[in-house]
Amino acid sequence: MVMWMRVLFCAVLTGVFLILGCEPADNRGPLEGAWELREATYTTPDTSMGLDQTMVKILTAGHFAFGRQGEEGPFAGGGRYEFDGETYTEIVEYHIDPQALDQVLTFDIEIEGDSVWYHSGNVGENLFIEEVWHRID
Repeated sequence: MVMWMRVLFCAVLTGVFLILGCEPADNRGPLEGAWELREATYTTPDTSMGLDQTMVKILTAGHFAFGRQGEEGPFAGGGRYEFDGETYTEIVEYHIDPQALDQVLTFDIEIEGDSVWYHSGNVGENLFIEEVWHRID
């Protein structure tokens, strides 16, 4: 009888540890979620300008979408992305500007904690961007 109670006690205790230790893991990648553009500098050979409007970007496991509504109308696009820990690459599959379609944009990236994402790189030959995104979800 004592042996049976010990086995039952061990089985119950093991079950409790398994249940308490099996919280769902947050398997999302470091960029997955919703981000808001808070700072930006856009530099061309002739000029440099800062951020004048906010924008939101949403990333899933392999896709991104961004958008904003400004005085001149909407600005939006998206597609697939790849991230290797240091380099973030967007493959533009849809965009309000048809000339942006099929562009492959590569950015150097730095992530601060889980809430701030810095990236910089060239968009085409004449535009260099530096952006600071803050996680909103």
